[in-house]
Amino acid sequence: MQFLFDLIFPPKCPLCDELQPKRDICENCFASLHFLEADFTAPHLDRIWFNRARSCFAYEGKILDAIHGLKYTKRFDLVRTFTDYMVTEAANMGTYDIIIPVPLHWWRLIRRGYNQSALLARSIGKKLDIKTNLHILKKKRNIPPQVGLHRDDRLKNIKDAFEINQKRATQLKGANVLLIDDVLTTGATVNECAKTLIKKAHCDSVDILTIARTI
Repeated sequence: MQFLFDLIFPPKCPLCDELQPKRDICENCFASLHFLEADFTAPHLDRIWFNRARSCFAYEGKILDAIHGLKYTKRFDLVRTFTDYMVTEAANMGTYDIIIPVPLHWWRLIRRGYNQSALLARSIGKKLDIKTNLHILKKKRNIPPQVGLHRDDRLKNIKDAFEINQKRATQLKGANVLLIDDVLTTGATVNECAKTLIKKAHCDSVDILTIARTI
């Protein structure tokens, strides 16, 4: 069956479409990637609610294009590619009881049809054998997109935008949470999520993991 699939859809590099065994990133694309080794720091935030924040790549070049493809043009094949790198990062960060994605507001979810962060969270959870819950953390306000906003405006825009599904909140008491998103910019969104998880659901800690972050 796999032979027939590969015959009809030849395996290619997910970043450039060059023929590539096992659908891995090709050597040329791999050489162009900017891997990030340091944790994200956010001195501009009044209070940091998360413990650690890590990203696999710098948000630039082919990674930027790939994330855009996953987010807006249904490049679901990239979930597997990104998961492999994110799983490695997660395994080196700590031990977690549950994985949660940064949620979309229900109206934006209907319009887009899927939440790319939820797809990543579920895939990472399956690989690491950690339970994933897509419905505990909810976005209660359909705020304007954070893209293009000044740092201070991002903080104001995202304030009190999330809430906890109280029917499921008991799952989080005392838990170590891994929060998944696609891109980390100022940290305002993930920090607000972490604040909600800790204050409203009494999590023990929240770590952040994203595909990429701006530098």
